[in-house]
Amino acid sequence: MAESSQFSQLFQKALVYYPEYDYAVTHPSSNIGTKLLDASREKQRAQIIKKLSKTHGILFFYRGANTFDSKQIPIIRDFCTRFGLSLIPVSVDGVISPNLADSRRDTGQANRLGVRYFPAVLLVNPNNQQILPVAYGFTTQDALEQRLVQVANNFQGADV
Repeated sequence: MAESSQFSQLFQKALVYYPEYDYAVTHPSSNIGTKLLDASREKQRAQIIKKLSKTHGILFFYRGANTFDSKQIPIIRDFCTRFGLSLIPVSVDGVISPNLADSRRDTGQANRLGVRYFPAVLLVNPNNQQILPVAYGFTTQDALEQRLVQVANNFQGADV
């Protein structure tokens, strides 16, 4: 027990003199620290998405008669409004949701893009016609934020 206590004290002393080895310096574990870190990451994600909104939009494939897809509609609509992203909704079953009255009916776009699972969120760059998948199935706004940033960064680098 005495050796264990001595080791613990020496370890704490080492961390004070060599803070680069202390994980908690860069990854706070206290409640306040994690809240601040989360807020910082959220701000960074928002900046990346707002910048992305200047050149990209969201292509949203959904089934108007499906309960999960119907629940996804207000989430995706609010997400796009919040970040200034253009939204192009496409009904794959021909049922236009009253919450997305400007929807188009699918005329083979989903099949051409390989979309087989719904609802589907894709990132579109109209300038170079690049279309990248973002999420399939019911997705929350925070998951959409994180995934959109990952897609925009080609899944490279630190997770923001």
